[in-house]
Amino acid sequence: MHSFKSKILFLILGILIITTFIFLVLTQKEVERAMLNAARDTARNMLHLVKLNVENEYQSLLYHKEYALVRYKEQLQNVVGIVESHLDSYYEMFEKGILNETEAQQLALKSVEKFRFGKNDYFYIYDLELYAISHPDPNIRGKDMSDYLDVTG
Repeated sequence: MHSFKSKILFLILGILIITTFIFLVLTQKEVERAMLNAARDTARNMLHLVKLNVENEYQSLLYHKEYALVRYKEQLQNVVGIVESHLDSYYEMFEKGILNETEAQQLALKSVEKFRFGKNDYFYIYDLELYAISHPDPNIRGKDMSDYLDVTG
């Protein structure tokens, strides 16, 4: 009987070991699958967050670009207003008889050539036929600018 008990004990032990092994294998596969799904979901969430971040930064850049353009236009209008006021002072001197018309015009044109703003920006004056009557570059003064194209055409 001792051998029968041993056989049953070994059989039960074998069944337990096989069941445990099968359970471990199946559990390992399920755990790997769950971890793979979790990693995939995490990667998708990270990509979504990166996409949202990029879109947010892009919108921020668009806003700042528009804001900078509006501010630049305002500043340019202010600077042009200053130059106009400066030119008006020569006209007032002409009206008061301090300067004759030619003197006032020549002084006004010369003074505009010296105005600078921004980094390398300047003012110039063209007449109605697009001749440069005031320009910081002496090579341009007096030239017909009607055929001149800027970098954008």
